[in-house]
Amino acid sequence: MTFSVTGALATVIGAVLIVIGVVLYTGTGGRLVPFYDYGITIDAGSSHSEVTLYKWGEDKKVIEKGSCSTRPGIDKISPTNGNLNKLLDCVEKMASEVHGARDATPVILGATAGMRILEAENKTLTDEILKTIDEGLKSIKLNNTELNVEMPRIIPGEDEGLFAWVTANYLLKIIPPEKRLANVSADDTMGILDMGGASAQIAFAESPEKANTKAKLFGKTYNVKAYSNLCYGMDQAVKRYFSLLIKDFNFKAPSTSDNSIKLERERIGGGDIPDVNPETVSSSMPELIPDPCSNEGVEHKIDGSDLLHEVCVNKPDGNPPSNYISSKLAYIFRGAPDLDKCKHYVEKLTKLQECRENFQICPTINTNGIPKGANFYAFSNYYFVTRVIPYLKNHSSISLPLFQDSVKNFCYTKWSTIEPNVEKICETNANFCKRYCFGLNFVEKTLSDIYNFALDQWLNIHFAKKLEGKSLGWALGDMLVACNAMPGAKPTKPVLPLYGMVLMIVVGVVLLVFGLANLYHRHRSRRSYESV
Repeated sequence: MTFSVTGALATVIGAVLIVIGVVLYTGTGGRLVPFYDYGITIDAGSSHSEVTLYKWGEDKKVIEKGSCSTRPGIDKISPTNGNLNKLLDCVEKMASEVHGARDATPVILGATAGMRILEAENKTLTDEILKTIDEGLKSIKLNNTELNVEMPRIIPGEDEGLFAWVTANYLLKIIPPEKRLANVSADDTMGILDMGGASAQIAFAESPEKANTKAKLFGKTYNVKAYSNLCYGMDQAVKRYFSLLIKDFNFKAPSTSDNSIKLERERIGGGDIPDVNPETVSSSMPELIPDPCSNEGVEHKIDGSDLLHEVCVNKPDGNPPSNYISSKLAYIFRGAPDLDKCKHYVEKLTKLQECRENFQICPTINTNGIPKGANFYAFSNYYFVTRVIPYLKNHSSISLPLFQDSVKNFCYTKWSTIEPNVEKICETNANFCKRYCFGLNFVEKTLSDIYNFALDQWLNIHFAKKLEGKSLGWALGDMLVACNAMPGAKPTKPVLPLYGMVLMIVVGVVLLVFGLANLYHRHRSRRSYESV
C-alpha cells in the first residue's frame, strides 16, 4: 500500500511542478517560442532595385534573411513594359520566405537620387511611376503571407545618408552598444561615404549643436550630420564633365549649309543637322574631342540629346545648355590623358565658385571639416572605382600621396594594356573601367574639396563593399529606425527565470516517470498475486 501511495504522490508532484514552472515563466513575460515580425524593403536606385527581406524579434534587432535584385531602375517602369513584373517577382520571392509572422509584413519602397532627378524634370511622370508600382505591389496575393504595402516614396537625401550611417554602425555592432566589436572604441561611431549613380551622401556623428538630424535606436539618441549632394553620383558627374568638354571646345550645332559637316555627322552615326542661327554657331566641327580624364585608346560616345535631358547639366539660369550642345549630334571623346587638365575640369564640379559659373546644381560644402579622429567607411562607387589601385586590393585604406601616385600610374596606362586584363585590373567590365580614370580623380576631389578631408585624415577612410558579410546601404538602417519607432514596452522579466522553469520541468519529469513506473510495477505485482 505504501508503495502505491509513493508512486501516486510522485506522479502528482511531478505533474504539478511541470505546470507551475511553465505558468510562472510564460504567464509573467517569458516565451517558450519567441515571436518574429518581418519586413521587405525595396531600394530603388537609378540603375537597379534591391529587394531585401528582414526579420526581427521583440528586442527589435533586425537580421537580413534574403535579397534579390532586378534591373533596370524604376524610372524605366511603365504599364506597357515588363519591368514592373520583374520587380513584383522579386518581391513575391522574398515574401514566400516569411513564416509565422505575428503581423502583416510591411513592404517599403524607397526611391533614391535617380527618382529625385526625374521628379525635378517631370513630376507628373514620377507620380505615375510610383502609382503604377503601388498598384502592382498591392496586387500580389499570397496564401500564407499578408502584405501591408506602404505607398512608394522618394527618400530625401538627408534620410538616405542617415539610414546608411545606421546600417554601417549596426553591422559593426557599435549599435546597440552592448554588442560592440572588440576593436571599436566605446564612444566611437563610424561615418559613411556613399556614392551612387546620381548622388553622393556623407553622414557622421556630431555634437547636438552641429548635427542636422538624429536617430533613436534601442533607447539611445544619436546626433548625426547627414546630407546628400544631388548630381554628384558617378553617372551624373561623368555627364557634367562631358558637357564641360563640349563647352570649352565651343562645339555648337553646325550650319546645314556646310556639306562637309554633314558628311562628318554621318560618319559618327548621327541624324539630320538641325536648323540653327548661323551667328551663334561655329563654322566647323572638330573630328574628336580630346578627353584628359581617360586612358589613351579609350573612346566615349554620347548623344547630345542625352545630355540636354539631364537636369544635372543645366546652366546656372536653370536652362539646358542648348546654345553649345545640339540634341541632334553625337559627341565622341578620345582619351588624351593629362592629369593637370583633368583636375582642372573636375574642380569645375567640386569647387563651389567654379561650379556656380557652369551649373545650376552645386554641392553643399562641409565647411567645418571632418571631426578629428573620425573614421569612415566608403562604399558603392568609392569602392568600385578604387579597385584599380593595387594597394587597395590588400588594404582598406590608403594615404593621399600613394592614392595620387596610383591614379597617375593607372591613367597613363594605355587602354591596349588594360583591356586584355580588364576583369583582373578593374574587377568589372570594359565599359565601366573606361571611366575609372575620371572616377578616381572625381573621388579625390570630392573628398578633398567638398568634404574637406585633411591630408592626415585619408588613412581614416576605409574602402569597403560589405561589412560583416552584408551589403552597405540605406535599407537596413531604414528598417531599424522603423522597428525602433514601433510602440511596445520592453519585455518584462518573468518571475521565474528560464533556467528555473527548465529545472522544475526536469525534476517534474523525473518524478512523473518515477511515479508512473512505480504505479505500473505495483499494478503488475497485484495481478501476479491475484493469479496465484
